[in-house]
Amino acid sequence: MTNLFESFGIMGIAVLDFETTGLNPEKDFPTEVAIRKIGMNMFGLPFDKTYTTKIKLPEGVEIPENITKLTGLTTEEVNSLGKDMTEVIPEVQALIDDRTLVVAHNANFDLGFLYYHLGIEPAHFMCTRTISILTEPDENASLKNVYARMFGAKEQTHRAGDDVDMTAEVYDQFIKELGNEAMLFFKNKLVNMPDRELVYTPYNAIVLDFTIKYDRKPKMDEIRYREEIERTINKDLSEKEKLSMLCMGLLGEAGEVVDTLKKVLYHGHEVDIDELILEFGDMKYYETHLKKHFKISDDIVRIRNIEKLYKRYPQGFSEEASRNRTV
Repeated sequence: MTNLFESFGIMGIAVLDFETTGLNPEKDFPTEVAIRKIGMNMFGLPFDKTYTTKIKLPEGVEIPENITKLTGLTTEEVNSLGKDMTEVIPEVQALIDDRTLVVAHNANFDLGFLYYHLGIEPAHFMCTRTISILTEPDENASLKNVYARMFGAKEQTHRAGDDVDMTAEVYDQFIKELGNEAMLFFKNKLVNMPDRELVYTPYNAIVLDFTIKYDRKPKMDEIRYREEIERTINKDLSEKEKLSMLCMGLLGEAGEVVDTLKKVLYHGHEVDIDELILEFGDMKYYETHLKKHFKISDDIVRIRNIEKLYKRYPQGFSEEASRNRTV
């Protein structure tokens, strides 16, 4: 991870995990914390150390039965074996400074408890769940499932120390798979998802919001869409002029999509999902007019495309099949 330290201008990584009484950082309480600190000391020598402790609960607060079933932690155990929060705060502060990158799985949850109960707001953080969602959008992004895809199935104990070790392995694997330059993109970024919205937003977070539920709007089938866009076509154009205009429009809007993504990849812009939807909509407009002109349905386009792909890649994609393709 040394090259990553240099890229981020940091001296260490603190992999963080809390076990808690519930999911709300502002109202619930931490019961256990673990931090695995990986970095370079003042002499330039690497170190890797783990801090873990149970945390006493305020008077009258108890761990719910469902949480005890999940983690094995009981109210009696954390109160008898845990430390007071006044002891925990300085110990954690010593591990997380302005030159430390805090890494967590579902980081908004852990950073929320870090802020509300320990008063710590890291300057740099990274969320392995966010990385998984953005790089594996069709896969389950839970820590257990991400770990299993990388290393094979492993029983998750839902204890802070074990979860920290799993998260550290996942994070290190992401570095190996994506590279240092790509990992820079994920610093201080979180995704807000319809199935699990953010419970806390750090002051310095860049949030990619995917909670806009466009499916709440009336469904737009192909027939209705074609009827709606027909009213906006210039009826004074000749057939040749119309085809020329539609071709130029399709190419122009494709260029708009490319330009939008170019700014994200090379100019430091954030992904604007709404903008992409609008640009894809404009492409759809010109594409649909062209298909309508030639009396081609969306269904036949999809069917013929899949037929071609099966012929080209009968066993799925491979570089050899790509080089030797005949269709």
